[in-house]
Amino acid sequence: MPAFYGWRIVGVAFVADFVATGFFFYSYGIFFKALAADFGGSRLAVSFGISLANVVGALLSPYLGRSLDRSSIRTIMLCGSLSTAAGFALASQIGALWQFYLILSSLVALGIVCMGGITAATLVSNWFVARRGTALGVATMGISLSGLAMPPIATALIASYGWRGSFALYAVATLCLVTPPVAIWAVNRPEDVGLQPDGAPPPDPATPAHATDRPWRTRELLREPRFWAISLAFSLSFCSVSAVLIHLVPHATDLGIEPVRAAWLLSTCAGAGVLGKVVFGRLVDRVDPRVAVWISFGTQLAGLVWIAFAAGEAALFAGAAIFGL
Repeated sequence: MPAFYGWRIVGVAFVADFVATGFFFYSYGIFFKALAADFGGSRLAVSFGISLANVVGALLSPYLGRSLDRSSIRTIMLCGSLSTAAGFALASQIGALWQFYLILSSLVALGIVCMGGITAATLVSNWFVARRGTALGVATMGISLSGLAMPPIATALIASYGWRGSFALYAVATLCLVTPPVAIWAVNRPEDVGLQPDGAPPPDPATPAHATDRPWRTRELLREPRFWAISLAFSLSFCSVSAVLIHLVPHATDLGIEPVRAAWLLSTCAGAGVLGKVVFGRLVDRVDPRVAVWISFGTQLAGLVWIAFAAGEAALFAGAAIFGL
């Protein structure tokens, strides 16, 4: 019996998340000091770029979500890969920080949200219901594996080719890694190719749909307090994640850790995240998801406190592992 096509969709999302997160968020801290040194900006000035990109991504997300429900996800992801690649190519040619801000808050921000994140998660969610947690866990392993691989790779690239050459290589890699699998395998929904979510047999027309299958209207959703509670909780969590990913390497080098060793802190964080994706992905398919969320937030808090008070290299690595899990 052939494998369910949905696992190819998971593979597409895995690659898109790897590039979107690894080439941007996990690499940003590595490019941090090189950009600050060349343009004479403070760390606050350089980190302002990722803040701008995040704000633009947040403003675009509601419109993107509506488009994902109505348009071709394949087309959206292809546009995202092209926009991201163009942004990286232009970033390699900048002559001032304001140009960097402009590129990040336009081409790169648009490309990242259209290629990975909510787009990749929506694609996977369309193909899985009963095993959605497991499928999303596998797909988002691309995020953590990118964090495991990209910090040392980015460090080596900048050492060999400079930050300009590294951005140019990122542009080529984005086109080569993301565009082909999306163009070949991405399909919006299993029903588009005569399949059912999870590879299940066609439903019995006599069986009524479950109440949770009812679509929500936007106005109805925005009046739902639970929607805002969930959104606020995860938004604050992601703020913490973003801050740690950006500042962990500069913080470690300030404590006297060599840049290459400091880059491995991000890899440690992401490597633990690979395990976390599998554990929590399977957990939410088996227990009340709220239990998994509380465990996740508690572990994240413990890791963050550990990092904040760590004075040595071993302690920082331990905190990064806890936070990544």
